[in-house]
Amino acid sequence: MSSKYALGYSEREIKRLHFQSSIIEPITIRMLRSCGISRGQNVLDIGSGTGCVSRLASIMVGSTGSVTGIEQSCSAINIANRDKKDNISYICGKFEEVAFNKKFDVVVGRAVLLFQDKIHLFLEKAANLVKPGGYLAFHEIDDSRQFHSYPPVGLWDRTMAELLIRLKKVCPQYDISRRFVKVFDEVGISIPNITYEIPVAGGRAEKLCFWAVETLCSLSENPESILFSDGFKTNSKSLLYSLQNEIYKNKSQVEFLGQSCAWVKIK
Repeated sequence: MSSKYALGYSEREIKRLHFQSSIIEPITIRMLRSCGISRGQNVLDIGSGTGCVSRLASIMVGSTGSVTGIEQSCSAINIANRDKKDNISYICGKFEEVAFNKKFDVVVGRAVLLFQDKIHLFLEKAANLVKPGGYLAFHEIDDSRQFHSYPPVGLWDRTMAELLIRLKKVCPQYDISRRFVKVFDEVGISIPNITYEIPVAGGRAEKLCFWAVETLCSLSENPESILFSDGFKTNSKSLLYSLQNEIYKNKSQVEFLGQSCAWVKIK
């Protein structure tokens, strides 16, 4: 039902994930708060990875609540356990194959729907694990929208176009953030609340440039020799330096991958 996490869990990718989480964490927190998550509740984090969302939820539910993370990569769980709170437990296994013996106040996932081959079955099971009156919530990255620079920075736009090409190849539901309403309706879930935010930066845009280049590296066979689809060849250090300088020189502001959240109360 679910695809293996396409970017893997190398040390470099783990650092990239943590860096990415530091940028989008406020968006996830706002979504969790919109679900009314509070002390004493029980939360299920699907595709918990290295535990970034689980740790956020654990703070919100406090010592009287609990967070269960389900993740198919045992190596990712080993990393998550390095900073595991007392009210968090992790299950190593595929979400579709694990039988849960209880329902949860909130079922959440971040960047998980993107990778589902059979998204309808995935959503049905997730919704069925929510207590009546509880919430189902997903924070997804929009891999369908071409993001731009203003005034235009050719290398940024070229790099972003390449990134989208690669993400679409490894994400079966790369455009899920644009289909929340339709897909939820197809599985009998009410129309969700939806937000959409676009990270934007100017100056040298250090954080967005680093995020973009490291994501491209994780999608490359050889991160130190990146070959674009149009034949352009570069490496991570050179690309990062050139992007930052061109953005600064052109006094541009640049957009990165849109962040879309959808949450709904389950009756």
